[in-house]
Amino acid sequence: GDLMAFCLMKRVGKQCTIFLIAVKPNYTKKGLGKAILSFCLDNAMNKGLNTFTLHVQDTNKVAVHLYEKFGFVKQKLIKKSFTII
Repeated sequence: GDLMAFCLMKRVGKQCTIFLIAVKPNYTKKGLGKAILSFCLDNAMNKGLNTFTLHVQDTNKVAVHLYEKFGFVKQKLIKKSFTII
């Protein structure tokens, strides 16, 4: 089958960091981001994780809106970033 979306997370103790949620461009606007985030959070909570963190660019309005719908709140703005190619 075709990979439509995925989530990359890391567990450290009872904390989970979400590094990336990606949806293929031709599958966006179909609720896949919401579905995969919901699945990953539920799975993590069922394993006893109770603290979640993530980093997202504030210019990625779609992702910011999704995370806010799930109860994530902005804690701080990191002014410098870098890209690894």
